[in-house]
Amino acid sequence: MYVCLCHSVTDKQIRKAVRQGVGSVEELGQELRVATGCGRCKDCACKIIAEENLALWREDARDGDRHPDLLPVGAPA
Repeated sequence: MYVCLCHSVTDKQIRKAVRQGVGSVEELGQELRVATGCGRCKDCACKIIAEENLALWREDARDGDRHPDLLPVGAPA
């Protein structure tokens, strides 16, 4: 689905960017120009970043790698 209509950015592009190291909406704006137009996509982009970071954390946890800096809020260290 399109998240940023101003710059034609999809949720898949955002998820890919997060997996490549983008960690914030500001960084996403630098990479894909998300939230640099009208700004209506910012909340949705933040949610996608959080979802993808949680998925990455779960993959690491499943593999036995626990990174305290990637723990979701409220998760045991």
